[in-house]
Amino acid sequence: MKINTRLLLLICLFPISLWGQSKAGYESAGDEALKKHDPYSAIGYYTNALNYENDGQLSFKIGNAYKEIGNYIKSLNFYNEAVFFSKNNPAEYKEALKAQADMLRRLGRIQEAISIFQNDTSNLEFLNDLNDALTFSKDTLPVNTNQLNNQINSAYSDFAPQILGDTLLYFSSMKFESTQKKETIHTSKILSSKINDSIYSDVTMLPDLINMKQWNNANFSISPDGKVIVFTRCLYDENNELRCSLYESVFKNGVMQQPVKLSSAINQAGATSTQPCITGNYEKGYLLFYASDRKSGNGGIDIWYSERNASGVYSKPVNAGSKINSASNEITPFYDREGDTLYFSSDRYNGLGGYDIYKSYFGNDSSKRTLAHLEAPINSGYHDLYFNKSYAKNRRTVLVSNRPPSTQLTEDACCFDIYEIVPSPEKEQQLKAKNDQIAALKSSNPTDEIGFNLQPQALSDRLAIQISRLFPLRLYFDNDYPDPQTRKNTTVSIYDDLVINYLNRLNKYLQFQTQDTEKENITVFFEDSIRGNFLKLEAITNSVYEILELDSSKSLKLTVQGTASPLAESDYNVILSERRIYSILNFWRKWKNGILVPYLENGRLQIQEDPTGESTSTGKVSDDSSDQRNSIFSKSAAIERRIEITEITLIDK
Repeated sequence: MKINTRLLLLICLFPISLWGQSKAGYESAGDEALKKHDPYSAIGYYTNALNYENDGQLSFKIGNAYKEIGNYIKSLNFYNEAVFFSKNNPAEYKEALKAQADMLRRLGRIQEAISIFQNDTSNLEFLNDLNDALTFSKDTLPVNTNQLNNQINSAYSDFAPQILGDTLLYFSSMKFESTQKKETIHTSKILSSKINDSIYSDVTMLPDLINMKQWNNANFSISPDGKVIVFTRCLYDENNELRCSLYESVFKNGVMQQPVKLSSAINQAGATSTQPCITGNYEKGYLLFYASDRKSGNGGIDIWYSERNASGVYSKPVNAGSKINSASNEITPFYDREGDTLYFSSDRYNGLGGYDIYKSYFGNDSSKRTLAHLEAPINSGYHDLYFNKSYAKNRRTVLVSNRPPSTQLTEDACCFDIYEIVPSPEKEQQLKAKNDQIAALKSSNPTDEIGFNLQPQALSDRLAIQISRLFPLRLYFDNDYPDPQTRKNTTVSIYDDLVINYLNRLNKYLQFQTQDTEKENITVFFEDSIRGNFLKLEAITNSVYEILELDSSKSLKLTVQGTASPLAESDYNVILSERRIYSILNFWRKWKNGILVPYLENGRLQIQEDPTGESTSTGKVSDDSSDQRNSIFSKSAAIERRIEITEITLIDK
């Protein structure tokens, strides 16, 4: 349900005649409209004000309004204007730059966002968030997100899905009208739909017992045994804020009973309580999760939970804890009772933008409560909410998002639709092929030949082994990779992906070799240098992790130098070298599900970058682009396209 998160949008227009026909009057009207959570009217007022003169702050405000209704393209356009017209005002300029970068992130243009702040030491935290988003953006899940049909998704927001068994979908929709304070506004009602295979049909509104007139009724949640229903009812207050409370209805002899408002223990006075998930816990009976801005939380809206006994009495709500809740908003909880996992959405900054879906183990062992961000395509740069799944044979999984191609209410507003997460055999096959290739590489890892003794020993001895046997380690790249013909200095590419693709190009390289000795040399280079050195990178990374784990008093610094062949211009080759180093950083961030990330973040694993471009080239490689045999496909050219891990340093903390 839309509460003060501004997620589900309503239209409340204010007559312009109430305001002075001046720039200041229009701007004041726009500010008032935004305060009342009416971005549509705000856009009209601000646009009229902007007609008087170009104004960076007005452009910034229009960008905010378009962001609120989900039109990211127009939002970015106005943020771009805000940046241009605010250059003489440092505070406004900095604010506009950050908004511009955030919108680029939401649109998937994360490298552009990073480039804005990569040299800004005052915004390192925001830059780290963008780098996290870059990692999350890689589409590595073998699933698709399919929009449900127009029997379910309307021109208004449709949300809060719950699938009961294999045959019934409950959901909420904002397509209904009611009159409040002499104004006609859209309100939400709870509906059900029959499921037959993948066809959703026979949409029916639940009875007035649940859908009370004049109220926003939404977020229907039914317990696994089908005996307890908890849902939300909301009304707008004088500030156009939805104030919501939780209600319960039970089934007796198969008949739904009159709903009752839950006690003040759940519905704290002055706070909103919404988005319930009533579930079963085999040890404690029923368990109710919900979102609330009640006092004593971590900030914003938090996830809370309460136990319900057989008599219908709820215990005092408990905050889900700092591993779940942050200073940002956490909403739409779903508890997967089979895996003791809590799914929820949060607008914290290190996601892809807007609200992203996260999960955390929520069983009895609190030490396992690590937080995980769901990767693309489940998450997008838009608002992604209401992750939910069924436990019947077909195991349907759904979410809610305003991502394209969600139904548009107007050309400027994109509403929330319900999507089903379905397996993608094509993606699964692609991922399997990639993983099989990487596994084949690693299965023949000559660990003994490399000389690593992975038994515990003095750190200085281990470090000596690494330096003497493996450094400098040269890692090779195909021509102009990653991200050919761009001037980006970052990339989402990961080095192990690049190695696989490079090795698969051996036949192409062999075509350009004219003599048998050249063919033999390039084959040996692919096997020993490209493939073999990747295996050494695996071994080094494993040893680095063991050192960091064994002795918390030590830190490690790796020096990484990037080079390029002289085929392109010198300045481009420096940028290309930076991209290549970044692909190794991505490899370390993703290695073994990110176990090195904490060390990269706390500084115990430091990476010193040295992108030299072609400055270290031997000068013996052709820079003639028309001579591909020598400038691209020769062994001497291939040797120039590399990065080197030149040094490892052990540091006492």
